[in-house]
Amino acid sequence: MISGVSLGVVVVEAAERSGSLITARLAGEQGREVFAVPGSPLDPRSAGTNNLLKQGACLVTSARDIVETVAPILGRPPIPPPIELAAAGDRSEAFEQ
Repeated sequence: MISGVSLGVVVVEAAERSGSLITARLAGEQGREVFAVPGSPLDPRSAGTNNLLKQGACLVTSARDIVETVAPILGRPPIPPPIELAAAGDRSEAFEQ
């Protein structure tokens, strides 16, 4: 049900056999985006997410990865990065971007 009402599913941690992987599989079958956060190859709790990445899930290292992937689906441009203030303290340059 969760995958059916979502644009995508993010799996942060999953063993090789877990409910999270069932949800991820259903999301893929329903045409939803599947995202996975990588984990240590030595940690059995990361085996599921690492396998999702091997199968083509979107790699997630920050929230921006999700926003950039989902934004076109919503028809909105991605959120621009924060404006960095000029080092010399001249704020007018920062607002011209």
